[in-house]
This record gives sequence, structure tokens and C-alpha cells, in this order.
Amino acid sequence: PEPTPEPTPEPTPEPTLDSATAAPIPSAVATANTIALVKSAIIGIINGEPDMAPKFVDCVGGCDGCVNLDNIDNRGLEIPIGALDDLMMNHPTSQTGLSRADTWALAALTAAEVSQNGNNPLDFPLDWVGRVDCEELMMGSPPCQNANGDDVPCSTSGPRRELPLPDLNTTGVLHYFATTFGFSARETAAIMGAHTLGELSIQNSGFPGNNGWVSRQLVLDNQYYRGLVGGAGNDGVATQEELLDAPNWFIREQDNTNDP
Repeated sequence: PEPTPEPTPEPTPEPTLDSATAAPIPSAVATANTIALVKSAIIGIINGEPDMAPKFVDCVGGCDGCVNLDNIDNRGLEIPIGALDDLMMNHPTSQTGLSRADTWALAALTAAEVSQNGNNPLDFPLDWVGRVDCEELMMGSPPCQNANGDDVPCSTSGPRRELPLPDLNTTGVLHYFATTFGFSARETAAIMGAHTLGELSIQNSGFPGNNGWVSRQLVLDNQYYRGLVGGAGNDGVATQEELLDAPNWFIREQDNTNDP
């Protein structure tokens, strides 16, 4: 008798975001070449404007590809959002299987990769896809509108989310990241290291300082932490030069004896 042929396996479907209830799925389902294609385009944007790298951030209230630019705390984000909107016109979700939120996440990860300076840079792969853009989450609700009630793109006028105040003390910072993201104190300390990238402007953040918090504002390293606690020699004691590692800072002593 003829041997029974093996059944042909069904191909793995590409991820789709037609449902507002879609949940992130392992990015192995998305073809690696589509992710690589979009990542290459993002690298091209950063190479054309290196200081774009520190600007790729969005996740307060959820990584949903939406930022409310009417909120003054988000000033300056219109630059990377515009760059990524142009990218998505050339690489739409229907072709890549990546939502706008996925593309923004990939941009942040890629920016972290290319901002490293050393012989052993870390990889930050896009492990999950399927993030749902806010307009899909709001399906059936009124469209995104600005303060005048005009319909506007959700990518730039999404739901208003409150950002942490710039003068929070340690307790306030830990509380915010614990309640907003479920971060531990260790994870919060790690994410604060993102301040090693970028520069400050009065127009955007209210703080001056073209050098940002560190002297190498386009390099992802540990300078931010060194500026907080100072470097240390073999004896574990920081020198005055190391304590003054961060530019544009001044020394202020504060008694934390009675802090919880």
C-alpha cells in the first residue's frame, strides 16, 4: 500500500491588530525581516539626526502609540512622533504587522542600542508585538479631540495622562513607578538611568542645560549614576572631581535623617 502522506502544516498567520482586545504576542510570529526592515529605517532616522535617539519614549498610561501634545509635559515629542509617522506611511501596519505602538517601542529599543559606546553593546530586541493603538482601544468612543473640540490624530492628541512632577523626592518617585508600572525600587533605579540621554531646554522641560544631566548626552552609559553618587577609587571614596562629574549642577546638602 501507498504510504500515508504527512499532513501539510498550516502556515503561522501574521499578527493582526483588527481587534481592540488584541494582546501582545511573541514577536517570533511576526516575520523577522519586517521588524528588521522597520528597524533599519529607524536607524536611518537616528543617523540623520543623532539627537533624535533620546526622544523615543511613550508608555505612561500604557504603550498605546498615543501622546497628548496639548499636555505641556510632552513638549518636544512632536519631533520624533512626526518622524515615526512618516516612517509608518512607508511601512504601514498592513504590510509589517506592527502597530504604531509596536513601532514606537521598537524605536525606543533601537535608540538604546545605537546610543551605546563600547566593544560589547547590549541588544534590546522587540520581544513582543500586538500592542494596541489607543484609537482601537477607544473604539466606539468619541474620536480624539483637542482643547477646541476638533477631531485630531490620536497619535498626537491621545488620552491625557498625568506625568510625575519634576521635584518628587525619593519616596514620591518610588511610589509613582510602583503604582503606574508596577516597578520595584531596583527597577525604578534602573529606568531612571535613561536620564543619561538627551538635553534640557526651558521651552520643553522648564529646565536649562544643553548638556542634559551629563557631559555625553548621546551615549547610553552610567554617567547619570556617577553624577548622583560620584565615582569612587579603589578605596571606595569619591574625589571632589568625581563628585562634580555632572555638568551644570550645583551642590546642595540635605539632611535626610528624619526621612522614612
